[in-house]
Amino acid sequence: MWVFLLGDVFVFGSFLIAYMNVRLSTPAPWPHPTEVFALTVGGKEVPLLLVAVMTFVLTSSCGTMSLAVGTDTREIAKEPFCGC
Repeated sequence: MWVFLLGDVFVFGSFLIAYMNVRLSTPAPWPHPTEVFALTVGGKEVPLLLVAVMTFVLTSSCGTMSLAVGTDTREIAKEPFCGC
């Protein structure tokens, strides 16, 4: 478990360091985040709708995983799924 967490820390840390290096080394101005993540819905530009949808999906998947872990730890499903 700890090896997995340390591996995640190193991978995401290296990604963040690489992003910071690219961001600080380029002389061109970066676009505003609301322009990058904007979606057009019904002819209107909605600035952070994509971010809101991704946050909802992430939160609901986290909730589903929490329910699965809770079910497993309480041992509600003691019989195999196939009924064998």
